[in-house]
Amino acid sequence: VLDIDMKTLGIDVLLYSAHKWLCGGYGISVMHIRTGLLEKYGIPNIGGNSLDAQTSQLKNTAAVLEVGHLDFQSIIPLAAQLECILDIGIPAINARVESLTDYLYQKGDEQNITILNKFDWQHRSGIIRLQIDAYQKIALLQSNINCIVKDDSITVGISYYNSTEDIDLLFEILAT
Repeated sequence: VLDIDMKTLGIDVLLYSAHKWLCGGYGISVMHIRTGLLEKYGIPNIGGNSLDAQTSQLKNTAAVLEVGHLDFQSIIPLAAQLECILDIGIPAINARVESLTDYLYQKGDEQNITILNKFDWQHRSGIIRLQIDAYQKIALLQSNINCIVKDDSITVGISYYNSTEDIDLLFEILAT
């Protein structure tokens, strides 16, 4: 989780998928547009959600760019998840992911498993690639571990809802 101040960083448009880490529905994303940008460049297309229901005028928010339908089946869980994230707090989430990532690094060192993207914390995320052999690949494919398995590596994503028990299970499977 990044605490991003769009104004301080000079970001005009920020887009991110809501599907994975935010636990939103599949196929939706979130977009923030700097105030005044729509007025400066105009609106390329309009759709059913582009108009204010009260005034029938074009909205002056990023919603004006919503040319499709609102996917409430995905938006409602996303709203609940965003509320949960804000309740927990971004600093607490960052600390949790950092702690779990440190734990995963420690477990990798203990089992002599090479971490392919081992960086200092300021240059890393909770997405970690581990080098594996053919036997470990087979064991992972037969397990219920949710990770990306490639020829000689796996990619795991650590999030605030993971636990040390999840990491222990991963390394138990890798040890077989």
